[in-house]
Amino acid sequence: GRQEPKVRDLILAGGDTSGYEGVSEAITRRCDADSGRRAAEAREYGRELQDAIAKNKVARDNSRRAKIVSRELEEAAAGAREVHDVASVLRDKEEELREWQRRHVGRVNEDRVALLRKAIAN
Repeated sequence: GRQEPKVRDLILAGGDTSGYEGVSEAITRRCDADSGRRAAEAREYGRELQDAIAKNKVARDNSRRAKIVSRELEEAAAGAREVHDVASVLRDKEEELREWQRRHVGRVNEDRVALLRKAIAN
């Protein structure tokens, strides 16, 4: 304020300070209002900071959860690939078995036909 330095200078110079009685009260009131405003700003800043910290914690928790889920998905995908591979091997074995059965049954039938022909011939 403009009056502050003048009053201070007068006091330091040992001058007449009559008529300035209300000044110190005005300065005190202004300082109180100022500190009140600053305290309110500090509280608001504190709340914003707490909010930011809480949001950061949530974000970190979510990130941690996302990593866990991602890992679980990778494991599930690996498991699915394994099942697919096993199923593929089983299909191949089934095909081999069917092929073997066709050849074997064919041979058995040829043997029966040959036996029947012999029987008929005799």
